[in-house]
Amino acid sequence: MRTDLWGVLGALLGVVLAPFVFLGGLLRRARVFHPDGQFFRGRVIATPAPDPRVQRIAARLAGFVLARLSASVHAGPEEVPDWLGGGFRFRADAEPTAVAGPGDQDVLLASLESFLSTQKAKRETDQHDYLNNTYYTVAPYLVDGVGKARVRLVGSRLGPRTGPRTARLAQAAAAGEAWFRLEVQPRGEPDWLAVARIELDGPTEIDMPSWYMTPFRAGRGLTPCGVIHGIRLIVYPVGRLARRLRGV
Repeated sequence: MRTDLWGVLGALLGVVLAPFVFLGGLLRRARVFHPDGQFFRGRVIATPAPDPRVQRIAARLAGFVLARLSASVHAGPEEVPDWLGGGFRFRADAEPTAVAGPGDQDVLLASLESFLSTQKAKRETDQHDYLNNTYYTVAPYLVDGVGKARVRLVGSRLGPRTGPRTARLAQAAAAGEAWFRLEVQPRGEPDWLAVARIELDGPTEIDMPSWYMTPFRAGRGLTPCGVIHGIRLIVYPVGRLARRLRGV
């Protein structure tokens, strides 16, 4: 993580929040956020003829991906109003494994553009279809070749479907229609720049207790920065410790 005043402030806030995160992990016996999820394997394809500023990051992210899609708060199969989210691990290796490899990149996103609009985002999230939403990192990154920027994923928005959202996603993947467009928005600019396309090939099995994602696994050109990432620097390890103590 880039160390600056905002990052230090976030870390101090993280120290204040850490006891609550620890207690929440102990009581829930699961992740406080994104407790249940489904894993998918896929590929990352650089956008043809992208904006010159994103060519470097597009090339670095190209390869393979493991994605875990989930509701943000609710545990269980019921599709209740909630923010949906995804953890995407960009890799050079196609093997689906919980163990991160050298140079892997974790990016965590939710159908929430800002913590200032949480209730509006919950109302607007389509909890029945992962592909019918846009997902944001909420906190900014230092993007290789671009500088400080926001990051988002735009789903392929296939229109009305039936069945549970995980089944819908698996069906879309089997048909070659499950994809997300990765975009970045350079600081101070109105436009989002297309970087790559993430194509999901299908569901896969991962050892969940061994799976640990952190935005500080930043081997492919996205470096976390800012207050929110400063908070995560403290609370993520604390939450993981609580889960390990409960054996989950």
